Amino acid sequence: PGGTVTAYPAFIDEQNSVALRLLPDEVSAAAAHARGVRRLLAIEHRRLLRRTLRNWPSMGSMRLTSAALGIDSSIDDEISLMAISRASAGADPSTIRARSQFEALADETEPRIDAALLETLNLTQNILSAARAVLGLLDQSPPPAWRDAVEDVEQQLRHLIPEHFLSERPWERTGHLARYLRGAQLRLQKLASGGLERDGKRARELAPRWARWHELDRLAADLPESSTLRRSLDDYYWNLEEYR
Repeated sequence: PGGTVTAYPAFIDEQNSVALRLLPDEVSAAAAHARGVRRLLAIEHRRLLRRTLRNWPSMGSMRLTSAALGIDSSIDDEISLMAISRASAGADPSTIRARSQFEALADETEPRIDAALLETLNLTQNILSAARAVLGLLDQSPPPAWRDAVEDVEQQLRHLIPEHFLSERPWERTGHLARYLRGAQLRLQKLASGGLERDGKRARELAPRWARWHELDRLAADLPESSTLRRSLDDYYWNLEEYR
């Protein structure tokens, strides 16, 4: 006799559209569905989004910096998705299951789009400007004695600005990225003014904590982002960033 299989429906974000899928895990399905509804809102409001993005003065520079960081996803899309998240803050997209619910959310979101997009553009510009400054220092062929510090900053850069550094992070976390990047820039500048010994001592103090985080992060790789362990690891990571 056949057994019962429980599955949970969710809209899946496929960048230019969404697809309806059945997922085995209720928590993962809710998170995926929220992203799918966000994509539908971005599609619904694409004219508003594109108009502002097209006219933003530093958009070209931000695209170039994004490419220099090795990011393959469209920075325009990342900005759009984060702006949609900001404009729909307070709503729970995972609960949107009917057309009438979606239309009500879209109507509620529309008047907030411009302000949310401008806020997101300014934040992204600050982040990428700080990242560009770090890249500029790394490109200056630092001396071999700086190798450990340089490798640490390079790894930090990859963690702070991964492929979806805007759309997959809460606003509260993203708001600190430029500050952390300016800290990395200052660290490299201090190396040039004789701070190598002090930098090495600080790095050695933090090394066991970073090693622990990397190990736990590897072990928890298959867990949903909403799981207790993943949330705790996320908090731990950002606390370590504060101590760099």
